Amino acid sequence: MAESNANTSENNATVSATLSLGAQFESLDVLRSKIQEQAIKSHVELRHAKRDRSRYTVVCKAEGCMWRLHASLVSGGPGCIVKAFHDEHTCGGATQLGNKEATAEWVATRYVEKLRDHPMYRPKELMADLRREVGVSISYKVAWKAKQLALGIIHGDHAKSYGKLQSYCDKLVASNPGTVAHL
Repeated sequence: MAESNANTSENNATVSATLSLGAQFESLDVLRSKIQEQAIKSHVELRHAKRDRSRYTVVCKAEGCMWRLHASLVSGGPGCIVKAFHDEHTCGGATQLGNKEATAEWVATRYVEKLRDHPMYRPKELMADLRREVGVSISYKVAWKAKQLALGIIHGDHAKSYGKLQSYCDKLVASNPGTVAHL
């Protein structure tokens, strides 16, 4: 029994590199991002068939395609397990270059380091790189939003930073007697 628990904790630690029947993920968000990544790489679009607190089912958007994944939350924890999985697309994939799965949030997390190194990276360049590297075409609007989200990840939220200014002024006055700081 202890050996199987060790194997389970090993599987949870690695967070299943691939989608497969019985695969465990540390959270539903991790599973969703894994599904999104695979859909983009496979050039298919998916549809959420069921989404509630304890179950999550995703099917291929193409009519008649047999691809399907069903996962349930693990009782007593934040993780989830894939209970049913049919990994064969009978649709042949998307015929257009666009993919609904390539959201601004996904693009932002993929290119945040590039934007950290090159803050003047333009949305048009981001669109071209994504098309060349992944084979997915996105709109200018999605690329612009992705750049803004990535810059938000890099620089933080302005509203939260502004909220910390009063505390900064108080600490400044406390540590330097005679200092006057007004906000």
